[in-house]
Formats: sequence, structure tokens, C-alpha cells
Amino acid sequence: MHNIDGIKFSVVIPTRERASTLGASIRTCVTQDYDNFEIIVSDNDSQDDTKEIVEAFRDQRIIYVNTGKRVAMSENWEFGLKQVSGDFVIFLGDDDALLPGALKELRDLIKKYGCAAISWHGASYYWPCCVIDRAPNFLTIPLKNSISRRNGDSMLREVLSFKRSLYELPSIYLGVISRKIINTIKEKSNGQFFHALSPDFYSAIVLSAAVGTYYFSTKPYSIFGQSQHSMGAAFLYGPKEPDAGVEHKFFNEPNIPSHAKLALGPSTWLVLANAFMQAKEQFPPLAPYEIDLRELIKQAIDEMVHEPREKFARVAAAVSEIAQKNSLGNYADELLKNTKNVPWINIGIDVPGYNIFRHHFNVDCSIYGVRDVYQASIICKLILEYQKAGMSFSLISIVKSTLKLVINLMKRWYYAKREVKVNAGAIIKI
Repeated sequence: MHNIDGIKFSVVIPTRERASTLGASIRTCVTQDYDNFEIIVSDNDSQDDTKEIVEAFRDQRIIYVNTGKRVAMSENWEFGLKQVSGDFVIFLGDDDALLPGALKELRDLIKKYGCAAISWHGASYYWPCCVIDRAPNFLTIPLKNSISRRNGDSMLREVLSFKRSLYELPSIYLGVISRKIINTIKEKSNGQFFHALSPDFYSAIVLSAAVGTYYFSTKPYSIFGQSQHSMGAAFLYGPKEPDAGVEHKFFNEPNIPSHAKLALGPSTWLVLANAFMQAKEQFPPLAPYEIDLRELIKQAIDEMVHEPREKFARVAAAVSEIAQKNSLGNYADELLKNTKNVPWINIGIDVPGYNIFRHHFNVDCSIYGVRDVYQASIICKLILEYQKAGMSFSLISIVKSTLKLVINLMKRWYYAKREVKVNAGAIIKI
């Protein structure tokens, strides 16, 4: 196939000893119906079969690079970014997927809107070996299909005010970004793009302050995969023991430390705040932006109300440390004294079928013999095309899935009420 418009994409896949999932992710790239792109696999000194997995594709569009020594996650992302030659850049996790036809559709949107950045609401796939306690081999597909023009400045201010999700910002992950914008940020940040423990969150923050306007699509162009290797999933949603598995491995290797005024805990708000504070020190255009640490503490605690006790305790310890570091007295401790941790039992709130509350379609991929994110991407694309063709889902299937969902919600409500009754007056203390 010959590309006539000259837009070249660079798909960067940072990896480290993920041979068991990497091949499926690469396959979603090499099977795109668009030929003007490169795939850069940035290997963080893997000691497994990573290089052999890459070389087995025998595809000239794949560029394999190796850091030569173990480096921080952000440093590996930076190393991969330095290799790009495309006009637009996408970062893809080594257990993620590009949806079939994604690059061609993104090319069309870039040409149509003349934009420098597009981000999207990704689909989610929980590998059979997923690190978090969710339904294994489960695919969640957002069914909305709209695209809107947004202002990076106003969106970032809303996120920093805890009014919107960070995932609605422009990002180099779950998004495609003009290399010109990336180079502009590097020029203002001592020649380097990434400067934080969490490079995906960091990119969303600096890009929001630099891009001006961007477009956000509710239609997915990639799948956010979660496997036994997923560091972010392990930290935010993973095992009860923080000293086990991929999270332990990550935090015991050379990494950029968290910001001196903050402390990390398994809360998306705490991770966001850490990335913002680090970005503000490195990227001058962020100087006018602020985050209210008192509100941060409150939001982080509120986020944990129905989480497991071990997770609540870790966040409670983190917010108490933040209060101490920032002369907030006993503010966090007072909030914790008045907050009851009532964990929801894990019933499995997602059920196969159409979720009318979230406008998602959930698929139990095991019944189709799916075992990896490449196969899941094909299922995802077929369902999106099915909807695009104007075909509605079976009324019976919608009723069944909705009833199951309502029953599970009622069970959660019942057990939460019983927990409150059994532990009447009990308060979580740190």
C-alpha cells in the first residue's frame, strides 16, 4: 500500500522483560492497514526473550533499541522518544493494542481538523493473567462515538480542581501528538520530555499547557491492556501486599523519586499531584497553575472510602505525611477520624453484555477462545463496526445484562449496609 499524504506515525513501545505480552502488542501494529509508520521497541535491558520476540517479526518498520543497562521507567520512555522520526507520536504499553485501522482513521482526523493532538477514551482488556482482581479475559468497549474540540489550559485547570479526569487531557499515551509540540516542550525543559515517576501522567500535564487546542474522541483507537506485568494497575488496583510482585520490583529499582512535598499511595489523585508538582519544576509554562493540597488530601481519602482496608491504610499514611510536610497540622488526621472505611465486596460489578449506565459493552473473551490483546482487538473492532452499521444489540441481551448489573449493585449496597451495621461507630484510625 502506498501512502500519498506524507503523515508518518511513530509508535513507541517501551518494554522490560514482557516477552509474554509484547508479541501480541506488536502484532496489532504490524497488521495496520497503513504503511507510513515505524514501531520503536525501547527495551529496558531485558534479560528474557524480548529481542527474539521482536526479531521474529522480520518487519523493517520495527526498530529495536536497548538501553544497555537498567534505567528508570521515564528514562526508558525518553530513550524510545529520542529514536522517533515520524510526524506524530503514539506510546503503546507492551500489553496494549492499537485497534485495527486505527492509524488510518487517526490520519483522516488529523487531516480533517488540522490538529496537533488527539486523545481518546481507550477500551480495556484484562489479560487472563491480569494482576488485579477483576474478571480475567474481560474486554470493556466504550460505545460512544463523538469527537470534540477542547482547550488544554481550561481542561488542565479543571483536572487540577478535581472536576475532571486526567484521562480526558491530551496525552502521549491513549493519544497521538505532533512531534513539533514534543520538541517545543523539550526545548523548554532542558532538552528532555519526561521528568517524573509516572511518564504517562506527566505527559498529559505538560501537553495540556503546551498544545493550546486538541481533540478528544469518545471512540477508542487503542486498548489499555492490564496483565501480570502492569505496573500502574498493580500499584493502583493490585495485590494487597505492596512488597510483592511487579510493584515491589519497580520501587526497588532506580527511579525518579516522588516530589519532596508529597508522598505516594495507591490513589490516582496522589499520582496526578506528584506528576504535576514534578512537571511544574521542569516546564516553565506551568508556573501559573496550582493544586490545593488540602483538597488533594480530601479527594484522596474520599476515593478510598469503599476500597480494601489495606489500600485505605496506605493512602491514609500518605496523606498524613503530606499534611506534615506542608504545615497542614492535623488536617489529614481529622478527616480520617471522621471517615469510615466500608470496603465493597468484590462481586464483579462488570457483567458481560451492554452496560446502560456507562454505555459500555462488556465481553467475556474466553467464550471466543481469545487469549491475548491482539485477539481482543479484533473482537473490539467487530463490535464497534457492528454498532457503526446501525445494528442494535438484542433487547433480550440488554435486559439480561442490565438485570445482572442491578443485582450486583444491590448486593454491594446490601453488604456495605451490613458492614456499617456490624461495625457501628467503628472508625479507621492511623
